[in-house]
Amino acid sequence: TGGLTQRGKLAIKRMNQLGVVVDLVHINDVGMWEILELTTSPVVLSHSSHTNFPATDPERLSPLGMPRPQLVLPRDREKLKALAANGGVLGIIWFSKEDLHDVVSDIETAIEVMGPDHVGLGSDLYGLELAPKGLEDIAKVPAITRALVARGHSDDVVLKVLGGNYLRVFDQVWRR
Repeated sequence: TGGLTQRGKLAIKRMNQLGVVVDLVHINDVGMWEILELTTSPVVLSHSSHTNFPATDPERLSPLGMPRPQLVLPRDREKLKALAANGGVLGIIWFSKEDLHDVVSDIETAIEVMGPDHVGLGSDLYGLELAPKGLEDIAKVPAITRALVARGHSDDVVLKVLGGNYLRVFDQVWRR
């Protein structure tokens, strides 16, 4: 429930000095805000989403029994905007998505909130027992490309989402 310890704060500073990319995944909100304040480098949120997952509400469960994302709440928009202001990247996780359409819609919402320079893929594919229809394994990732193009996204935006944004962050952090 708390934020970073003194040792954690020192670790972030040292990671910045050594050119280690900081990943905000699995940290609480207090820690996330502290890291964004402390870091001198862009960070990533490697596999997450911009939506809440109300797992206890049976009305929000998909037919697969997974929680369906709700709308982006204002506090979540603040976090996404702060991550974008840092120059970081949100890797859209596929967890709780029913199908390819849901994943692509999640990507589009993140682009709308953060801008195309701050969104990437964060499948956590092999951490899932049930994958979305159309994205059952890594060989199906090109379907995301086709869907983004079909929805009118430019090649530049698609390339950023498919890895270009991560490469930018890695380049900025590693060149320090």
